[in-house]
Amino acid sequence: MNQSWRSILLMPALALIAMVPVAAVWGLEGDPLAGRDATAACVACHAVDGNSPSDAFPNLAGQGFLYLYRQLKDIRDGNRPVAEMEGQLDGLSDQQLADMAAYYASQSAQLGMVDEQWLAEGERIYRRGLPERSVPACAGCHAPNGMGLAEASFPRLGGQHPAYIVDQLLQYQNGERQGPHGMMNQITQLMSRSQMEAVAAYASGLHD
Repeated sequence: MNQSWRSILLMPALALIAMVPVAAVWGLEGDPLAGRDATAACVACHAVDGNSPSDAFPNLAGQGFLYLYRQLKDIRDGNRPVAEMEGQLDGLSDQQLADMAAYYASQSAQLGMVDEQWLAEGERIYRRGLPERSVPACAGCHAPNGMGLAEASFPRLGGQHPAYIVDQLLQYQNGERQGPHGMMNQITQLMSRSQMEAVAAYASGLHD
């Protein structure tokens, strides 16, 4: 096993360790009822329950609280540029963001469907990775059932729009989006567009 493969395998564990103190420092508990009111302006893109009708916008329903809160905070603070979200979170407090995250986390996510043409290749990448290209299995961080690891702030992929997953992978690849410790940025450098499309389609269809 070469050094780059060892380093990538270690990254999920390092990210998990790193995220715990952050969650503790945040020390916030969201109120889903308050969050429901706070998300009134989000309905046009993410629907009432966070299951977006368009693959241009992510499904937020059923995502882990920590992941949602972190993304909302990064977007508000300018650490994650998202053109469609520009100005949407300005002036909101950390508590309001936590309430919004708690509301979406409490909602039931829709089930996705796997496109048959991507099934075999997508399953191979998700569950085994691409050892020949030093790409680890996605299941290591996003769970075998695609539900993610909420405690580590790793997102749920099951039920997410495949096109949105691919778009985010491409953003990691070209540096537009940064992941913890650069983990996703390094992994996506080793993947082709077709491999991203395959694993995104497979991951979307995963569920409990």
